[in-house]
Amino acid sequence: MNPELKVTASTRGSSKQIIGRKIEFNFNVTNTGNGTADASTLMASIPANSSFHSATDEGTYGGGTVTWNLGNLAPSATKDVSMTLVANGPGEAAAMAEVTGVCVVPASASASVPVVGVAALLLEAIDSVDPLEIGDSTQYEIRVTNQGNGPATNVQLTGEFEAF
Repeated sequence: MNPELKVTASTRGSSKQIIGRKIEFNFNVTNTGNGTADASTLMASIPANSSFHSATDEGTYGGGTVTWNLGNLAPSATKDVSMTLVANGPGEAAAMAEVTGVCVVPASASASVPVVGVAALLLEAIDSVDPLEIGDSTQYEIRVTNQGNGPATNVQLTGEFEAF
């Protein structure tokens, strides 16, 4: 009787995530052998550009990893667990998972999702004299502020004034 553990990893949701939003990583562990996999444990790493939010099935967080005690997995038994992280910075958010058990060769899998920032432009036009009487002139201070968490590229400001 030989237990054999397999693990798959995936992300749930869109093909990319935005900084500040949640990422869900799902893991499926299956005993494909013909013996019970005793004391099975799954450990998943937290990507450097993410922080821990929650885990299902009493998964515990510590030292940059989430750990699940899966117990004894009978032949053909399957266990699904997941962790939810918050994307803190741009780049690839990749989580690596490894499943182990007594007298079982460890198995691993990984899943990743790109994390991007989003530009959010604020445009302000402020006149220097207010109120303005007919026939007077004024100057405008125009400010463009990126309030987002990603770069704003190729920004151009153009304008037209009516001829009097």
